This record gives sequence, C-alpha cells and structure tokens, in this order.
Amino acid sequence: MDIIVPCKGLSNGKSRLRECIGSHERRDLCEWLLVSTLRVAGRLVGARHVHVVTSDAEADAIARRHGMR
Repeated sequence: MDIIVPCKGLSNGKSRLRECIGSHERRDLCEWLLVSTLRVAGRLVGARHVHVVTSDAEADAIARRHGMR
C-alpha cells in the first residue's frame, strides 16, 4: 500500500487562519503538520511508500529528508 500526501505549499496553506495568526506562524504550522503527517505515514507503510505531491520546493525538500518521494 502507498500513501499520497498532498501539500499545497508551506507559505500558502491555512489561508483561512490569516485573520487569527500571522504568515510566519501559518507557515510554521504547515511545516509542522507536514512533518507530523510524514512521520505517521512512514511508520504505517515505510518511507519509500509515501509520496508527497507538491509544487513547493521547500515541502519537497522536507519530504526527501524524511526519505519520501
């Protein structure tokens, strides 16, 4: 089994929270959520079976650091 993780982009995500928290906090939240998701997915199926779909170079780099494609 493979898991596909979509990632809109770290700087663009959680836009509905813009009135509550600043852009840096939203970006940090998106990174935390991505890393948390990758860790759980990696534990479930193994890193080589987790695929991150994103156009964001930073999110791609995070995925690759965790051994994901």
